[in-house]
Amino acid sequence: MIKTIYGALALTAVATITLAYAFKTETTISGHAHVIDGDTVVVGNTKVRLKGVDASELMTERGEAARLEMIRIVGGSELNCDLTGELRLR
Repeated sequence: MIKTIYGALALTAVATITLAYAFKTETTISGHAHVIDGDTVVVGNTKVRLKGVDASELMTERGEAARLEMIRIVGGSELNCDLTGELRLR
C-alpha cells in the first residue's frame, strides 16, 4: 500500500510543489533534488513542501519509511517544481 501511495507521490512531486514560505506569484524552479523527509525536498537551493502530502514525522518508524521511499522515488534527480505560493505550516 505504501508503494502505491508513493508511486502517486512521484507524479505529485514533479507536478505540484508548495514552497515552505510564501511567494506572491506562481514560480517554476528546476534543479537537483535532495530529500529532507517524506513531504519535503530541497530543489536547487529552495526548500519545498509537497502539496497534498502529509507524511509521518521523521523521528517515527513510519516517518523514516516515508523518507526512504521518497529517496527511492526522487533520489538525486532533477525536478521541475511549480510553486503555488501557499504557506501551509503546522
